[in-house]
Amino acid sequence: MICSKCGGVIPDGQNVCPNCGNQISIDNNVNKQHQVTYQNVYVQKQAPENIPGKGEAVASMVLGIVGLVFLITTLWYISLLIGIVGLILAIVSNNKGFSGGMKTAGLVMNIITLVLSGIVFLACTACVAALGSTDYSSLFIPLV
Repeated sequence: MICSKCGGVIPDGQNVCPNCGNQISIDNNVNKQHQVTYQNVYVQKQAPENIPGKGEAVASMVLGIVGLVFLITTLWYISLLIGIVGLILAIVSNNKGFSGGMKTAGLVMNIITLVLSGIVFLACTACVAALGSTDYSSLFIPLV
């Protein structure tokens, strides 16, 4: 049975609540037990709380996706900047105590974006350096 005053469980055969001392009659006890059960079915859910760091985790994950898209479309210099910002947001989310899949996904995608952007940057720099050191004067025919 359930106490109508405090909601505590009353063992069968007892007329007094062990939690609050409320006296319960046997006839009213059965009705109140059904009434309390009926009321608990229709409890409204509360709005979710504002979880610290969740917004930064979502932003980090979105920036990780956007950074990879920019890297695929050969805009590696933009993806490098996006990767840095996304990595900072993932770290801020971690420092605020958020531990979820979005933070982890954002962190991983931003690290991948940064590494691949760095590789593309080094490859472009090497290509420009190689082209700049080549002597192309032998390819031109002198006009005089």
